[in-house]
Amino acid sequence: MRIVFLGTGGAGAPPGRAENSILIETSDTRVLLDCGPGCGQRLYEAGYSVHDIDYVYLSHLHLDHWSGLFELTVYAAAENTNPPGIVIPEPLVESAKDIALRLMPRSAQPRISIIAARLHEELRLGDTVLRITTSSHSIPCYGAIVEEKNGARLLYTSDTRLTTAYQELAREIDLMITEATMPTGMEEVARGTGHQTVTQATSYKTHMRRDALLALVHLTIQSINEAKKTQGRGIIVPNDLSILTI
Repeated sequence: MRIVFLGTGGAGAPPGRAENSILIETSDTRVLLDCGPGCGQRLYEAGYSVHDIDYVYLSHLHLDHWSGLFELTVYAAAENTNPPGIVIPEPLVESAKDIALRLMPRSAQPRISIIAARLHEELRLGDTVLRITTSSHSIPCYGAIVEEKNGARLLYTSDTRLTTAYQELAREIDLMITEATMPTGMEEVARGTGHQTVTQATSYKTHMRRDALLALVHLTIQSINEAKKTQGRGIIVPNDLSILTI
């Protein structure tokens, strides 16, 4: 499983970082986990085109996680290809149609296919299995476990407070990608807005296998410097266009 971190910034990302988009590539399937602003440009900078992407998974309906979908549909039209299939957690499908998909270019809307993902059930996407998890955010939000047929397993939490459910899931995976939005000392603000501090995010590593990796994303101007200091012993802070294989 190849992971390309297209956008590692949160809303109001630090300079040089796009927002919320991670490409998961297996032997025959490519899935974007969220598609924040700038993801389309980053995709091309990484050597891909929108034609190469099979699916886009939308974790929730905050702009920094889905508004890059407009870029992708415009690129698809320019390439005369269909936009990727949009995988949406079942509880969000109707809201996504009303909030996000109706804002796509009108000519592209009939070419957009929607796949509803049921909570906790396996959804097979080519040689990849995706299973939706429940995050604890300020609005309904869903992470995902992505598993390749050879057994590599990735957990993407999207935006979330620290949860015991994710601590338990952390024991089972090879790579956990989680958010580190707030600096340490802002725990109350993090809890109130549905986010984690850097210290809370790195605490997941104590629940993981020694050889498993923890990646911190959704970085902000407030948290980025502290996050960078945590690197080592299985914790990484990827830049945009960083590549990882598990």
